[in-house]
Amino acid sequence: SIPIPRSTQCDWFIAMSLAVEPLYEVLKREILKSEIIQTDESQIKVQDRKHAKNIRKGKMIVCRGDSQHKLVSFIFSKNLSFEKNKEFFQGY
Repeated sequence: SIPIPRSTQCDWFIAMSLAVEPLYEVLKREILKSEIIQTDESQIKVQDRKHAKNIRKGKMIVCRGDSQHKLVSFIFSKNLSFEKNKEFFQGY
């Protein structure tokens, strides 16, 4: 195997996430056309060297459209605040 530096892997991840952002926006618009949107949140451990034991709490939010918009979106929040929820549903 060939060792790949962490910085290179991070650069690839950032480039990929920027490349698929327009697709995410289309997905989000379609889900927001739903009459009813199901959501669920799960707390997750987030690695953070500035916190005790290098871990803090974040969450993953799942949003699922209705029967006319059968799509699912996952939203990551680096903390437990409601800000990412409000950002996703702004204008709904």
